[in-house]
Amino acid sequence: MSWPSGLGSALASLALTCGARAAGLDGSGYELVSSLDFSAIGGQDGGRGRLIADGERVVRLGGLVERFSYDPEGRIPIDVEVFVPHNRSWAALPFEGKLRILEWERGGVWTPEADHRLELSSPFDFNWMSMARSGPYLICAGSEFGGPGFGPIFQTLESDGRGGVREVARTTDRTAGVGVATWLTADRQNGLYFADNGGAYGARLEADGTVTIQGELLEGNTHDILASPKLDLLYYTSDDVGLLIHRIIEPGWTEPADQLLQGHFLWDIAAWHDTVANLDRVATISEDSLHVFEIDNNATTTRLLTEALDRGRHSARVTFLESGALICATGTLGASIRPADDLSRRREVELPPAGILMDFEPQGRTALSLAGDIPAEPLRKFVLSEHIRTESGAYLPRANLVLTHGHSFATHENFVYVYTSKNGFDYRIHVVERLPGPRLSLVDSVATAGWFTAPLLAADGLLIAGSEIFDLSDPRHPTVLATMNHRTDTVRERSHPIEPRARLVASASYYYFTEPDSVFLWRLSREEGLVREWGDSLSLAPSGHIALDDTRDLMYLSEGVRIFVFDIADPTDPELLSEFSYYDNQQRCLRGLAAADGLLHIADYHCFDNYQLYQLRPWWWNGDEPVPVGPALRTPIRGRHLHGREGHIIYP
Repeated sequence: MSWPSGLGSALASLALTCGARAAGLDGSGYELVSSLDFSAIGGQDGGRGRLIADGERVVRLGGLVERFSYDPEGRIPIDVEVFVPHNRSWAALPFEGKLRILEWERGGVWTPEADHRLELSSPFDFNWMSMARSGPYLICAGSEFGGPGFGPIFQTLESDGRGGVREVARTTDRTAGVGVATWLTADRQNGLYFADNGGAYGARLEADGTVTIQGELLEGNTHDILASPKLDLLYYTSDDVGLLIHRIIEPGWTEPADQLLQGHFLWDIAAWHDTVANLDRVATISEDSLHVFEIDNNATTTRLLTEALDRGRHSARVTFLESGALICATGTLGASIRPADDLSRRREVELPPAGILMDFEPQGRTALSLAGDIPAEPLRKFVLSEHIRTESGAYLPRANLVLTHGHSFATHENFVYVYTSKNGFDYRIHVVERLPGPRLSLVDSVATAGWFTAPLLAADGLLIAGSEIFDLSDPRHPTVLATMNHRTDTVRERSHPIEPRARLVASASYYYFTEPDSVFLWRLSREEGLVREWGDSLSLAPSGHIALDDTRDLMYLSEGVRIFVFDIADPTDPELLSEFSYYDNQQRCLRGLAAADGLLHIADYHCFDNYQLYQLRPWWWNGDEPVPVGPALRTPIRGRHLHGREGHIIYP
């Protein structure tokens, strides 16, 4: 059995079920079965991968939102919760006893308990990127991109007395030279400080909740900005100037006090205040090290810790828990936690890895993944991982094997077949055996006919690898059984509607600007090999999406904004049942198709403007046309390579 996700740059994957009576995620019919999030790799796009303390729990922002805690001795996170936001979540803060999470598109502010949600703006006005607390207010900030010029946007919220929040005031400013609020922090004097890649700026929060810009405090690319929790100090990281410490002289205005780690590019700042000693502990990340300092109200500093990390700064994240324990996620295959009373007592703990997810196969208690650009590994190295499932459905790694550039994989019995390449050539399938321990062992590799973009598929002891079919009678040493007569860019398979011992394979090839697109149906078995049953050209060919219904003899193809429905009871003579203009019906563009439990699942997005607003929605073929049968699931995951298998939707 294989759950291929094909090629792509997915950051997170979900395994979903869909039931008509299910309450579901966000009111949809979809239920989260399992998840794997690789998107906690850092970068210039704000909150991705950021660690936030929620008391003694850790919140991790990525394609999904994860919240978990650690027991005193264990390596595996406990009480893991996984939340599917409507779109990317860039910031999170505890406020009035609840964690509030801010989404980039539309500015949704929501609680993990799903008991309150507030949309800050109309769909196409602003990008929301940062949050801060100041007295009774929660301030959300970002960028205005409508109208002539860009400027910061601030939305001030307060408690509504019922566990939610309500709007108090909104402030926009298009003053020349004032950047946007990629980062935001608040001091204890109603001062606000925000920053972007052009500089850092000060502002004042007025009594009515509006924000008054004070002026520029620092010029240059600011990577992070953080006000002391209890002292009149402000901490910056900016390009190679190291860690800047400024003294707050009045709300929104500062003066330089000290400079640490000059010449280093720093990434991420976390601070915790020791109330007994009246000192701040400040942690930050350089190119190759974790640094921790103690700083008093006079900006006098003491270095507590400098420790080498196994990867670059863009993948590491730090945070202090309420107790003062320091957590540093290395961005690779784990993290470390240090108690407040002794930072030298480093304990290694597990976190989902960071990287670019290429393929994902949930297998109940375990899962397999293939991810690339893992920061701990040499350039272009990819990692095949086996994971263990937590009670919440989140997967954590327990065995890894480093490979060359990987594209996709498929499984058969205790073997994993990984499609790889090396420097743009030497395309091969590596055979990996899963052994007790657990352990992954490379046992063989076979060359392929060349490059292909379709994912590997394994079924009934056969491996579909682009235009080639391999026999897995000896699973350690695959041999070529048959070859298609075209390059395969998209492929799906299911049971054959007529021949019980054969599989039905649907494939598509599209050579842009060189040949017409083509779509094919094949009969595949070990006895016959590969038999072409039907083919057609561009007029009915898909532009990337095929789905084969698992309960009815139907095939769904998409071309541009159109969806075609075929009766494939006789694969040698498919009957076109319907041509459906999805855009005319929904005013949205197609992103992907999948079939599961007799339903067609369509991933789509908003076609225009800045927002894309990805969705997944179940449809039913009623004999005349596809019709929606439930509300859409809004999600940050693009779903270009989603697919269905045995009642589940794999949503990479």
